[in-house]
Amino acid sequence: MSEPHDVPTPSRPLRWIALGGGALFLFSDPWLSLFNHRTLIGGIPLILVYLFGTLALLIALSARMPPCE
Repeated sequence: MSEPHDVPTPSRPLRWIALGGGALFLFSDPWLSLFNHRTLIGGIPLILVYLFGTLALLIALSARMPPCE
């Protein structure tokens, strides 16, 4: 008989789906066009700061989530 803690909770896959949906939303055209200007931050274009900052945020969030079994 399996242990009760071996049963995967339904919230784990939903968290990963929500993270993927959030990533699609953040990398969609309306958000990217907001940051597509000739503005420089420390000599780096604003669009690159947004892309790499968002990517770092998504990686940090995925590292904190439990694995989907």
